[in-house]
Amino acid sequence: RNPSAAVSWFEDVVSIQHYPKEQEIVVTFTPYARCPRPYLVGRLSGPALLLLQNWTFEGELGINEHPAAPTSTYTNGAESTMSATYRAPIGGQYYFLEIIAL
Repeated sequence: RNPSAAVSWFEDVVSIQHYPKEQEIVVTFTPYARCPRPYLVGRLSGPALLLLQNWTFEGELGINEHPAAPTSTYTNGAESTMSATYRAPIGGQYYFLEIIAL
């Protein structure tokens, strides 16, 4: 376990939004995030239990930076996002969201 990783993850996140009608979760990262493209796993708990594994990245990494490098940054200074969609077999008004960055 790396205690500094949790701090970096928290500081890199601008928002986490849930769009129930679209069945989508969107995580927005700050420009120049320390961990611009983490591996995310999520879970929605409610009337059904759903695992969120297939996240889509939207953003632009620096031209000379490797995506896995810890110092990768974005050249345009814009926020980046990662999103995941899901299909809930049971509709419900209340779901609890958990996201873990690895």
